[in-house]
Amino acid sequence: MPPEIVKLLVEIWIEYAIGMLFIFARILVRLRLVGLRNFDVDDYLIFLTAALWTTVATIAHVFIVDCGGQHTGILPPDVRAALTPEGVQAYTYGTQMFLFGLSIYFCVVWTLKINMLFFYRRVVKGTWTERLVVPVMGLVVGSFLVIVLTMTLTCRPFHALWQVLPDPGPNCTPQNKVFFITILVFNIVTDACIMMIPIPVVWGIRASIWKQLAIYFCFVLGSFIMMAAILRYTLIFNLNMAGISASWSIREDFVAIIVGQGPMCAPVLRRTFWTGNGQSDSSAKAGNDGGHELGSMPDSTKGSKNGGSSSKKRKDPFSITQIIGTVNESEENMVDKSDKSEAPSTISEMHEPPPEARSGEVMVSRCIEVKRTQHAAAHAQYKNMQKSWYYEVA
Repeated sequence: MPPEIVKLLVEIWIEYAIGMLFIFARILVRLRLVGLRNFDVDDYLIFLTAALWTTVATIAHVFIVDCGGQHTGILPPDVRAALTPEGVQAYTYGTQMFLFGLSIYFCVVWTLKINMLFFYRRVVKGTWTERLVVPVMGLVVGSFLVIVLTMTLTCRPFHALWQVLPDPGPNCTPQNKVFFITILVFNIVTDACIMMIPIPVVWGIRASIWKQLAIYFCFVLGSFIMMAAILRYTLIFNLNMAGISASWSIREDFVAIIVGQGPMCAPVLRRTFWTGNGQSDSSAKAGNDGGHELGSMPDSTKGSKNGGSSSKKRKDPFSITQIIGTVNESEENMVDKSDKSEAPSTISEMHEPPPEARSGEVMVSRCIEVKRTQHAAAHAQYKNMQKSWYYEVA
């Protein structure tokens, strides 16, 4: 096997392994943060993405090793006419693998687009950009159907796409420009629309310089997906490098997986994700420091306050409220400290008996217990910050 083929195969399977690592990390994060019962549509859709990603890597391997990277789209007319029956069979198989790989390639990309839109729907929930998610999702689904119809109706009959002899004509070549231009145009348009949705959220968040750099890096990688699509088309038709361009399909899918699953895998890098109960920092803080329990509170009431929370649906950590609470941790800590400093004096005053009672006299007094929790104060602060942030963006 030539060294360049070995190098290409090694690249394909390394990219496949890294992509699957990101997918499994994303699944693990969602399992620990929200639980299997609280999975959203994109959490189930990622399993389809993993299956398609495995399929496209396998097809690429078969096309390079078993088919020699040959298909009728790069077959000169004189060579086509002189093919033996064995050669015709080899080119037929290679063309079928090429078309199969092309179909799975854009299925991976479009599945990741839908996956990203469902994720953004949770991120921008409560903001004015939420109304853009459904129309963009309709555009993605509609463009997918247009591509499928283009690939199935351009050449009639359909099986002529892998016909070797006689030559079926320019419309029935697997490297038809109509296929690639249609995929390229819709790929760029839908990617641009998807990237526009979270910009108001990202722009309004006050975060550290490292968090901002990480967010901007994801946008740069998102732009690379569009650049890879343009480069793949240029290599095929303008530079006549069809063999090299095949690897760009895998690279584009690979980058799309990294960009789509990277934000969901971020909690894996935090120590509290592995040492805690699976909650994010902000949600765990709210749960652990939920409030000051009064000493006179009955056990049954405590159980309903603490024990009952486990049966409730966990809050999704990737909502706008959670994001705002995370990036404003310093302000939240200030509220927590002020509440903790006030709580002991309040409790002691409520439970300290009056002087008359200590002298032995019988006295009827009215005791009013004021239950104040940090969670309520923090929640009110989140609401105010979210409302002010919303008006600034709008």
